[in-house]
Amino acid sequence: MNRDSNKENFENQSPQRVTLIGRKRTFTGEYVGKFEDVSVYESARMGVGSNSAGIALPGRGIVVGKGAFSQNLALDLVRHEYGHILQAKMFGKLAFYSTIAPESVISAALNRKFGHSHNSYWTETHANYLSSKYFDAEYIDKTIKYPIRHLSYFNFIRLTLASVFLRYVILIAFLIYWLWWK
Repeated sequence: MNRDSNKENFENQSPQRVTLIGRKRTFTGEYVGKFEDVSVYESARMGVGSNSAGIALPGRGIVVGKGAFSQNLALDLVRHEYGHILQAKMFGKLAFYSTIAPESVISAALNRKFGHSHNSYWTETHANYLSSKYFDAEYIDKTIKYPIRHLSYFNFIRLTLASVFLRYVILIAFLIYWLWWK
């Protein structure tokens, strides 16, 4: 192949398939490795180093700020985000994406407004609880940044019902669609 055809092939590739210096760049950021069984991505949009934010996307991975994982600058944050992955494993992705994720995003948006603390919100303290049980002694700083609390009975029931209820809603919707178009 000549140089022009290589350039053309490179330009026609989607951003998810472009490899730079052995790392894969995707819409979630730059793939930097695995933490436990989960892919980790870093993005400058999430901050840098110890001032990073993070988001867990069960089924996709964990996204944190630049250097948080690859340079070990915010492993506490990565462990916290892994706690959200554990929530999805415990209650299922349907319950996670229908209940935990939206409430966590709203909580993060309201952080420091009206006296609200995102770090103390139930979605976050439960992720810390699961992560602390999973990692045991290697866990994160248990100070105000990562408070640990077990899930309340109310939220446990909500998540359990969400995981069961949503499966039936999807099944019923599929049956209605199938019967309607048959």
